[in-house]
Amino acid sequence: MKYLTISLLFHIGALILLTYSPFNSANTSSPVVIVELYIPPSNGAIENQTNSKPLTKSRKHETKTHSPQTLQKSIQTHIEKPTRNLNKNNSLQATENFLKSSEGKQMLASYAEQLKLYLEQNKVYPRIALRMKHSGTVKIKLEIKTDGEFGEIKVVSPSPFNTLNTAAVDLLKGLGRFKPLPSEFKMKEEFIIPIAYQIKGAYR
Repeated sequence: MKYLTISLLFHIGALILLTYSPFNSANTSSPVVIVELYIPPSNGAIENQTNSKPLTKSRKHETKTHSPQTLQKSIQTHIEKPTRNLNKNNSLQATENFLKSSEGKQMLASYAEQLKLYLEQNKVYPRIALRMKHSGTVKIKLEIKTDGEFGEIKVVSPSPFNTLNTAAVDLLKGLGRFKPLPSEFKMKEEFIIPIAYQIKGAYR
């Protein structure tokens, strides 16, 4: 019995030694910890990733650029237009004021008389009208520019005969101009000119 107890204790001790021996601890499975490391990409990888993203084109506001000469011309045009209109209005006003004066009325009447005499000296009696004894007076509205050139020619009061009406218009068209208007007249003027055809007169 004594030997049995000793043998049992020996086996228990041997079992304990085997259990805690370093050889068995090496084979004993221990928990495994898995560590996941994050490695950031290199600079090249970042650039590639950045470049791989679709790029959206942003429209820039397009502004037209003008050369200094163009800008200067545009500014000068905008300045000249109001100036021209202002000068024109001033000229019209000055002419109207002058025509209302006694001096202006006399000067205009004198110019009209000289024009009438000039037309009378160059008037030709149509042969057909002379042979058929056609006579009459043709009143024509004549526009004269500042340099004396004739502008619009319009019959406002015709004679009973077309031959005389045509002859009066042809007379003015053939002459084309008279002496310039007086310097006080800044704009063109209109005159009502009577051209008389009388058989008793002397005609070329």
